[in-house]
Amino acid sequence: MLPATETAGEAVLKQRLDALLTAARENEITLKKFQTLELELMGSADLPTLLERLLRNAPERFDCDVVSLEIFDPQFEIQRVLIEISRTLESQVLEIIYHDNQQHFLSLYEGLTIPVLGPYDPRRHADCFRTTGVPAPASVALLPLMRGQEYLGSLNLGSRQADRFEAGSATDFLQHIAAVIALSLENACNREQLKHLGLIDPLTGINNRRYFDQRLPEEIARARRARQPLSCLFIDIDHFKRINDQHGHLVGDEVLRTVALRIREQLRSIDFVARYGGEEFTVLLSGTPEKLAREVAERIRQRIAGAPVNLLDQATLSLTASLGVGTLNSFPTDQSTGVLAAQLVKLADTALYNAKGAGRNRVA
Repeated sequence: MLPATETAGEAVLKQRLDALLTAARENEITLKKFQTLELELMGSADLPTLLERLLRNAPERFDCDVVSLEIFDPQFEIQRVLIEISRTLESQVLEIIYHDNQQHFLSLYEGLTIPVLGPYDPRRHADCFRTTGVPAPASVALLPLMRGQEYLGSLNLGSRQADRFEAGSATDFLQHIAAVIALSLENACNREQLKHLGLIDPLTGINNRRYFDQRLPEEIARARRARQPLSCLFIDIDHFKRINDQHGHLVGDEVLRTVALRIREQLRSIDFVARYGGEEFTVLLSGTPEKLAREVAERIRQRIAGAPVNLLDQATLSLTASLGVGTLNSFPTDQSTGVLAAQLVKLADTALYNAKGAGRNRVA
């Protein structure tokens, strides 16, 4: 009987050893897979590339059914960068959710800075995934993306298997990959900010003439492909030289900042405004026909004139502006993008000239 007992023990030991070897091989494969991901993320040249590499084939990469990325973006900077420098992300099924405050992450992680694994709770996790039309996951792994003690965002993994993500399992490994993602995300955002410093007007914080000149051909090419109209507004602050002469350049600077802000308030996220030069601004309205562009211009005119500017000495200054609207409805194939860009600028500039000649404080 003794040899039989030893044989049974050996079998159990062999079974355990085989299980350990299988787990080791699986861990080695997983480690190599995520080492490849780390190198891809750290080598990303820009923010869109980083996000595309992180979320491309993400369910297969993370062995789950749904993946989402939540980003803390209080000033709309990341969204604006993605809108302005790349449209490639829009056509992909990438789950990116933006938040303008830290409260969501504080509630989600209860102040912790380590991954949270466990069953899906619709009360806590519904905002982490857009599950409309698809089954909600049964278990989740939430990876906090940290900068010190501040949440940059959260990478959320969801599985329909209830035992896929269990509390306490592989948290060290997940915390490591979360730290790599957070560092890569912060570096990519910093690079984009540096890249765009030369395209931003430092006084008003909006895009400058150089950016407008770069963006206009891109918008015309996009409008041509989509067969949609493209409208351009030219906006000129009425009697700005008089403001500078009577009140000084500090007041003139405050007027420019105020007008830039009031213009931005009337625009969609896909539109953009630039300071064209001096007291003149320009706006591009994607997919916008002339009638709607005139309505946007009129809203801007009313907003600029609707409230005085508060000056440093508690005095106020009333403002008005003249606006010109130009629209391209067709994009002949025998005309280059540069030619069409010049035509659109001329249309808007001529309309502005007409508005000023007709008495100012109006749209033409």
